[in-house]
Amino acid sequence: MRSPVRIATSALAVVAASALAGCVPSIPADPDGALDRIREDGLRVGVTESPGWVQLVEGEDPAGAEIDLVAGFAESLGVGITWRQESEQRLVEELDAGAVDLVVGGIRPDTPWSDRASTTQAYVLDDARGERREELVMLAPLGENGLVLELDRYLQEHDDAR
Repeated sequence: MRSPVRIATSALAVVAASALAGCVPSIPADPDGALDRIREDGLRVGVTESPGWVQLVEGEDPAGAEIDLVAGFAESLGVGITWRQESEQRLVEELDAGAVDLVVGGIRPDTPWSDRASTTQAYVLDDARGERREELVMLAPLGENGLVLELDRYLQEHDDAR
């Protein structure tokens, strides 16, 4: 026969576990819901020109090796892309403000923006002409770890150097 204390302790443990299950956030978290918003409304990408990686032509969508990579990521999510062309500094400000979801443009892993933005894992790309190889990163909003994890998974699958 089980003692009343043991039954009460077991019942308390079940109640506590049930209560905590509702309070524990999913990991990795997107506190601002970036990935969910992207899946509903599409990907907003800030681009800055970087020869070989991102080419900007007036009145046309951007082109280049990084643009192809971002387009593949958007396709994997089943979403479209809205491109926003600005300086790198302005795009980081827009990333902070939630106006863009990603920033690309030949950004190196030692970027000075790492205190204001999350960086993806480094990936290696051949430039658009196949003349050089660089290790690059993309910038995402700080704290939107679900988005960064999903993007890192995609980059790992499509990293042509590893």
